[in-house]
Amino acid sequence: MRPDSPTALHWWVMSKAVQPDGIAKPGVVPTKLDEKNWLANLGHNWKGAPKLTGQLQHFEGHFNVDLDMFIASPEKPVIVTDAIGVGPNLAYCANKDLYEYQQLVRIEQPALKGYLTLLTPRFAGSTPPKYRTIAEGNGVAIEHAAGQDVLFLADEVIKESEEGVKLNARAGFARIGKEREGKPALLRLMVVEGSIKAEGVTLTCPGSASLVVREKSIDVVTDGDRAAVKLDLSGRLKKLPVNITTTRKAG
Repeated sequence: MRPDSPTALHWWVMSKAVQPDGIAKPGVVPTKLDEKNWLANLGHNWKGAPKLTGQLQHFEGHFNVDLDMFIASPEKPVIVTDAIGVGPNLAYCANKDLYEYQQLVRIEQPALKGYLTLLTPRFAGSTPPKYRTIAEGNGVAIEHAAGQDVLFLADEVIKESEEGVKLNARAGFARIGKEREGKPALLRLMVVEGSIKAEGVTLTCPGSASLVVREKSIDVVTDGDRAAVKLDLSGRLKKLPVNITTTRKAG
């Protein structure tokens, strides 16, 4: 990242909007566009392209799976959209009748400003979650039918307290489920280079670790030394057995 130049982040989405007649038909731009001319005309190759504004963008997919794109940072994104397509007779596709079209979502930022984007695939017609930027652009809070998710991601260790979750790490995740049929709510935690606390559980690891609080046990996975993982439990959780495994190969 150059200190004196603005930047741009490009996301490419295989949306139905750029191939409305299906993947066996050409889409909204010709397939034989010259790359140099396409770049020179960036943002205008797709005639009639929608104007994308705001943090939350929703893309309809071809196979009953849609995509939510939540732009946590910047909170007031400047977005350019366009399209490109190739086909038929694609070398990497067994079906030579198919085309591949992708929608460009270009997000721009001033010099030295970062990006955080959450991509959430979900079934078409499902209830949309509610997304919100937290931690000064270093995180996202999501409300959904099963409970709440809180995510953090930064370039360096940060200290944050949001939605009942405390973080002192470079990255973290908490999923706080809802109680069902009198059973305790499911809790999932993940952390990278630090600690995260939620619902009476603190997970600490110098590397990365994840945790699931189940009805009858607490299961932890780390990519490093099991002894380096620290847990602080409260209440009934102290009575549950803790299983810690590592993905690191011996030797």
